[in-house]
Amino acid sequence: MSVLHIAYSGLQSASLGNSTTIHNISNANTEGYSRQTNHQKANYALSTGSGFMGQGSSVTTVRRAYNEFLDKQVNVSQSRYSYSQEYADCLSRIDDLLADSTTGLTPVLQEFFQAVQDVADNPSLAATRQAMVTSTQTMITRFQSLQDTINELEVEINGKISNSVEEINAICKEIGDLNNKINIVESSTYQQANDLRDQRDLLVNKLTEQISVTTLTDNKGRISVFTGSGQRLVSEVGEVTELTTVQSNNGSGRLNVGIVTHGGNTMELPDRLVTGGVLGGLVAFRKELDLATNELGRVAASMALVFNVQHAQGQDLLNQSNSDADAGKFIKDYFVIDDMQPRVNNYYTNQKDDVGNYKAVLTAKFTEPEYGPNVTDGNLYTMLTTHNYTVEVLEGNADPKAAKFKLIDDTSGQELEFTKDDGSKTKELTFDELNKLSRNYGFTLSFDNNRQETTTGDKFYIQPTANAVNNLKLNDAIAADHRLVATALPFDTKQAETNKGSGIITQAKSTPVPVFTKEIFYNADTKSYTSEIQLSFVAPNSFKVQIQETAADGTQKAKNLDKGAEVYYREAGSKTEIKLLADGNGGFTDKDGKKLDGIPYSQNVSISLYGMGFSISGQPNNNDVFSIGNNDGAITDSRNILAIGELQNKNTVGGNTIRDENSANDRGTTTLQGAYSEMVALIGTRAQKMYIDADTQSTVLQNAIDNKQSLVGVNLDEEYVNMIKYQQAYQAASKCIETAQIMFDSIIASV
Repeated sequence: MSVLHIAYSGLQSASLGNSTTIHNISNANTEGYSRQTNHQKANYALSTGSGFMGQGSSVTTVRRAYNEFLDKQVNVSQSRYSYSQEYADCLSRIDDLLADSTTGLTPVLQEFFQAVQDVADNPSLAATRQAMVTSTQTMITRFQSLQDTINELEVEINGKISNSVEEINAICKEIGDLNNKINIVESSTYQQANDLRDQRDLLVNKLTEQISVTTLTDNKGRISVFTGSGQRLVSEVGEVTELTTVQSNNGSGRLNVGIVTHGGNTMELPDRLVTGGVLGGLVAFRKELDLATNELGRVAASMALVFNVQHAQGQDLLNQSNSDADAGKFIKDYFVIDDMQPRVNNYYTNQKDDVGNYKAVLTAKFTEPEYGPNVTDGNLYTMLTTHNYTVEVLEGNADPKAAKFKLIDDTSGQELEFTKDDGSKTKELTFDELNKLSRNYGFTLSFDNNRQETTTGDKFYIQPTANAVNNLKLNDAIAADHRLVATALPFDTKQAETNKGSGIITQAKSTPVPVFTKEIFYNADTKSYTSEIQLSFVAPNSFKVQIQETAADGTQKAKNLDKGAEVYYREAGSKTEIKLLADGNGGFTDKDGKKLDGIPYSQNVSISLYGMGFSISGQPNNNDVFSIGNNDGAITDSRNILAIGELQNKNTVGGNTIRDENSANDRGTTTLQGAYSEMVALIGTRAQKMYIDADTQSTVLQNAIDNKQSLVGVNLDEEYVNMIKYQQAYQAASKCIETAQIMFDSIIASV
């Protein structure tokens, strides 16, 4: 090759180097741009007798600065940061709502129970009764206001999920298009399309802001994009699998992420497969919405259930109580709970009949509150949780009693076990076993009489407390007439004036096992509630229990307790309560079958029978009599409203075991306010943790970006030096061309 050609190759290499340098400088602030460098090599030398003579240089390719590890590090960090930040931002909104002293539930709960206490202080005063009714309605409004805000946030989250899915689809389409462009360009030129690859990498990074993804690169430089859980979004040939939003198959109405299959069908993705990025954060955050909704519902339902049971024990200002005589007049339920019952949805895939109706329709009801650990000194509590459940049919049948089921805790994902009488455990349940198991979680199940044909694979989604808040309601009758608030108890104790001993009986209280009914005092002869239950001491350490009736002619008649009637007693200082069953002949039998002529007496013994409780202290003499009978003086009696007020500080929520007379551990685990406060504290702690995570991930992301930029970023000082270097090389090559021209002219002139 001539000197001229050698010089020209140097000129061209310098020109290309300068072009690349200027390209770098021009894109120094372009997002996603990677610094490019020329790869220059010496041309093959020419073999001569004097040795190998150099033939100049050439630029073989232009390469962008790229490191796969650093690129993936940025993408992973971006996905984690976007997830944490979105989760934290959403969580803080619930935290601010629930913990706020003006918008939270705690202040109105306290005001409500203070209003109850004010009625207890003066049960006959109309103003305090009306204030209690008003406070109840204020509390209900606050419950529902909180739930409405949570529902609005759910709608907002659904909108954000839809937007994120649309953004993901748009980005994936662009990545697919770039895949095709890169393939066409690179296969025709055998050179890397650096700028196109930068654009594609930037889109992948933008994609990781929305969802966690991984990429695979084939030997042609094409990439396939997958979600973090393995669902393909973009193929190496540019095919895009679109995400979409679908109504959850469980019938809850929740908007879930789905994937469009090749056949155009939609497949719902489980939440656990949607990870990372804004979308992952939004999907994961919804469990906090479930917690808030379910806890608010649990507090509302537990309050209504235990309040109603205690209220039903009472007597109103009109002397009406739970009796046949007052049927239809006495208002047992302070709160209306019919529409608060658990929500049960059929999965959309459940079998339907020819006209499109589900063949099986499952319904649920709250179980009645439990009472424990003892009858003589226990308290009401519910077994409701903050979890949702799924019933799955393992073996279908037209008769539910012949079918097989399993119960799944949807919140934890655990299949629940039933313990049989012989101690063995099973997850394959008969319908009777299913109902016994569901009682542990505060609800029972039944099938619609006309729709109970189950099919193997049918599923039913149960949200025990989802309906509670929006349907919490004060009984209309009580709202219209505050005199119907049952502040008194329809029974009271007394001791005979002829008693010789020092025995004293306390005022009676309600112990709702069983729920009290005034019929125990009904005198059929006089058609009035004048009968009494008498405790007659036949010895200093034993007493009989009978029903004393006064006939119309004034004669006295004693009746034995009905066979099977339950009497509970507990000695002072003892944690063990003993249950006795009346034998119908005036005696009793204990759980071991031992017969007793009377009930043993000791100082301060606690007694409960027919839903009434009391204690006896001192030392009664033989033939001393204590009685419990109808209470006609309801105006100043505040025993029942005091018991209702005490529910504020009783562990009425989170029952750990269904009441068992052989167990001393059956009880609620927290108060109404305690359950709410625990939820607020938990959400607050999680919000703080997520913000800490977001801050940490922000730092990690910035470090990853800095590490990547140190390799791929444009350094203007360095490019300035390169520009001078290439300029000088260009000038030198030009001088060489000039010299070659002079040499060529001299040769021509000499010819």
